[in-house]
Amino acid sequence: MKDLSQNILKGLWFYDTLLEDITNEMYLSEEAFSKAKKAYKECVSKFRLSNKSLDDFLIQDLSLERITFRDFIKLFEDQKATSEYHLLKRRSWVSGIRNATTILMGPATIDSLIDESPRTYEYIKEGRLPFNNLFFNLLEPYKIKVPFENKESEIFGIWFYRRGEIDESYVKTEESKEYGYRLIAFSKEYEQVSSPLELILNPESMGKFFGQINDYSFLIDTNQGTVDFTKWSNNWKGIETNEYERRIKLTNMLNSQEFFNIANLSTNIINYINAHNVTFIKKERKVKVPTKFQTVKKKASSKPFYLVTVKDEIVETEPDPTKSWELQWKVYVRGHDRRYRDEQGEITKIIWIAPYVKGPPEAPWKENRYAVSAEKLLRERELNKHFEIN
Repeated sequence: MKDLSQNILKGLWFYDTLLEDITNEMYLSEEAFSKAKKAYKECVSKFRLSNKSLDDFLIQDLSLERITFRDFIKLFEDQKATSEYHLLKRRSWVSGIRNATTILMGPATIDSLIDESPRTYEYIKEGRLPFNNLFFNLLEPYKIKVPFENKESEIFGIWFYRRGEIDESYVKTEESKEYGYRLIAFSKEYEQVSSPLELILNPESMGKFFGQINDYSFLIDTNQGTVDFTKWSNNWKGIETNEYERRIKLTNMLNSQEFFNIANLSTNIINYINAHNVTFIKKERKVKVPTKFQTVKKKASSKPFYLVTVKDEIVETEPDPTKSWELQWKVYVRGHDRRYRDEQGEITKIIWIAPYVKGPPEAPWKENRYAVSAEKLLRERELNKHFEIN
């Protein structure tokens, strides 16, 4: 099994590492913010005692340059706004992720859902989520090509929720329905947790959606085929802003398809867990959190999580064995849904057909990629079986 799968078996979940990291970041941000305000008050006191004007009183900034007090005030206000934004964001993340319902997702299921365009937006449109605040802990990381940048990243967890349930600043209006969901994909860079991709969107329309990816804030308008964006170094206001520096065509943006893959995945996961033959099994696990900033080892606590299982699993019947080509190799079939309709053509039932291998057991694989996918399916089944038993 992959290292991440082994970590999960040992009780080391990415969810725990993420929560630990952002909690520590929150504490450090609060401490830094407090120190900055204290230093500012000291500078103000010195200025008042100096009897000098804003332009005559000089002060040394962090770069060891001497600047006027007027420039220092402007610099401090900008830094204060940036710090407040990040601090409030970290507090929101800590609270939201701590209270999220954790769902374990296997690599074969993710592969089945990531590349497909959603066949329905019914459940998203009606808000038919089993829980309003969901965190999908991936059994194995999913690789993406990072938009705007010529590099790859590995996604270890996805946080998906209805904004009205978490975001305190969210006010539901006809206009804000366009951005009713928030999706944040988390990765690890040099053993440090990061959020390379954050989207605010309505997966049903996807006419406009905005977000942040690494150093970029952006707004994508699929109707116009444009991307407005700016770099974080020039814009502290975060992803909910109308101020962007550049506009390019969507087709000219590097790896832009990943935006749609991740957005489609969020919808497909909701469709998947709403299938009639899919059920949740609630389990308990011991939480073992690696501590980076604390010398006292924490006691392992207990936390619930959910397995998504397919009841009365259906595997599509094998084709006619008299067909010679069917006996020559094996192929891997991705998971997909099957729809049942009534006489009027209305959908009455949707069931999920789990991924499976088709073909004679001893036959060679038709293509090597089928063997790779089948190994993922085997690992996913073994882990699910482990957690169902334990």
